[in-house]
Amino acid sequence: MKPQHIAVIGGGVSGMVAAHYLSRHHRVDLIEARNRLGGHANTVSIGGKFGADADMPVDTGFIVYNDRTYPFFISFLQELGIQGAATEMSFSYCDLERRLAYAGTNLAGVFARSRQLLDPRFWWFLGHILRFNRRARSDLAAGVLDDLTLAEYLERLQASPRLRRDYLAPMTQAIWSAPEADALDAPAASFIRFFENHGLLDPAQMPQWRYIKGGSTTYVQAFADQFPGRIRLGLPVRSVQRDTGTAPLIRYDGGEARYDAVVIAVHADQALALLEDADDAEQAALGEWRYSRNRAVLHCDPAHMPPYKRAWACWNVLRQPATTARQPVQVTYWMNRLQRFSAHAPWLLSLNPSPDVAAEKIAYATEYAHPVYTKASTASQELLPGVSGRRETYFCGSYHGYGFHEDGARSGALVARNYFGIDL
Repeated sequence: MKPQHIAVIGGGVSGMVAAHYLSRHHRVDLIEARNRLGGHANTVSIGGKFGADADMPVDTGFIVYNDRTYPFFISFLQELGIQGAATEMSFSYCDLERRLAYAGTNLAGVFARSRQLLDPRFWWFLGHILRFNRRARSDLAAGVLDDLTLAEYLERLQASPRLRRDYLAPMTQAIWSAPEADALDAPAASFIRFFENHGLLDPAQMPQWRYIKGGSTTYVQAFADQFPGRIRLGLPVRSVQRDTGTAPLIRYDGGEARYDAVVIAVHADQALALLEDADDAEQAALGEWRYSRNRAVLHCDPAHMPPYKRAWACWNVLRQPATTARQPVQVTYWMNRLQRFSAHAPWLLSLNPSPDVAAEKIAYATEYAHPVYTKASTASQELLPGVSGRRETYFCGSYHGYGFHEDGARSGALVARNYFGIDL
């Protein structure tokens, strides 16, 4: 293939991976609206007001990956010379109103409240989890989950409200950063398959989780240092126009430019909004997606962790009194444990903390968007390969998969391999 001048719009993991492989044979401009690369790979340094913990790097978006279900991302890291270090992904749940708490750290965590050891209802609940996990694996293998949402599947099983409220809903909310109603409205087959692949249905099959020492921006900087193309930061693209017979035209603040091809590596809704002349196929492939917006706060206030220290785990869901199914998820990541660092304070990353964290305890706050999975949006994934490559326009992003870093990396790599013939 003759070398082309290619624009990659979006500097998150999808755009970086696509640009990395495409630059082996083509001239690539990587264009990012913000003043930094990385997207959800966003490491911040603790501010000086926090004394001995000042300047400690802590991740606030993408945090961990594993050695089983992240092959494309791991390959990318290896090419950049980045290695990960072992960590774990233990989960805890605490219902503040009902004073229920458990954690998957060890037996002490499971019985975080000593009275649960003598509570037959709690033992029944644990048994129900095991029975559900076995049944879900069987039903997934038998193909009986098709066309069911997770909520519909639970109704078919006549699963107890407690299993739904105290296990599946908080677990699913934490994984996909979604309100309970959205999480349970997702296709059952896709989510049970994800649970199976990640060892969540059988703790003995849990993969080894890893984090990047020094924070995820370590790999972002390694990419920027070796990238042979041009990186254009702080340049919001306003539109992409594809006229028949001419090269795609990109319009941005203060100018415009034509490229031989354009790779759009942003959220699906943003991708569709960029297209001045989206056709019916692109509308069908991209138009079903919506995104939940979650406020992420890095802080050192333990009031947003379970009140029982034995229930502290890597990721912790707190159910506040009078919580509704439409409220944003409240999950807190214990970064000291996840990123294996010692600090004077517990450093916590909370999504949508309520009540708000006291300002003097906040080191950083931002907002992230996460794809919402419904029957319609998941079905539209089958249309995505068909719209890439038409009118010299290609699409990638985490919405091509389950919404995680690996899905972004995979989709970016496959654009380079499947449409441009690049060897990975």
